[in-house]
Amino acid sequence: MEKCKRVFIMTLKFNSKFKPPQAYELNMAVECVSKFAEKCFNERQRQSYSRFTNGAMQMISDFCDKRSFFRKAYLQHSSCFSTVQDDYRRCAERHLSTLSLNHSSSTTESNDLGEENFNQRTKKICCMFRDHIRCTRAMIEARCGAEAADLADDIITKATARLVHPYCTELPIGDGGCSMATPICRTSKTQWTLLSGLILTLIYWY
Repeated sequence: MEKCKRVFIMTLKFNSKFKPPQAYELNMAVECVSKFAEKCFNERQRQSYSRFTNGAMQMISDFCDKRSFFRKAYLQHSSCFSTVQDDYRRCAERHLSTLSLNHSSSTTESNDLGEENFNQRTKKICCMFRDHIRCTRAMIEARCGAEAADLADDIITKATARLVHPYCTELPIGDGGCSMATPICRTSKTQWTLLSGLILTLIYWY
């Protein structure tokens, strides 16, 4: 999985021209993760993987389709996006340590994280993810305008619709929700790994 993550990070770079080889490499990264799931997951885990990553896979497919509205909209703003990479990285670095810590500790535990532990870790990762979105939106809107910021929000929403939202929608909006305990459904270590892994990949998307 670390190898696949490195492929994603190397591939997901700004390019206003977006040449065909980049689309090919992006599809190779997706195939890498799919092969990992096929080889290492049982049937139930593969079904969860397919369900949770459906939105991200569709977004990547649209990104590589020359006829798609999403691709055209992205390329319209890509030149400005490329000017904010350093600022975007600073937003990302504020949250990566929190995500990596939760992800690493989860992999050392049993398959069932336990409801209390999972609730607390999910609350932390949802708050981190929400703060990351606020940070990047403010930065993109200031440099590239509201339309570009809306597109950035749309990218995250589409990619995480079935993975992040089921766990984070119960968290109250605002900083108050991130300072109080909140009940979140229980899940397996596999689903937690997918949740953390996809968010880590999306942090590097722009």
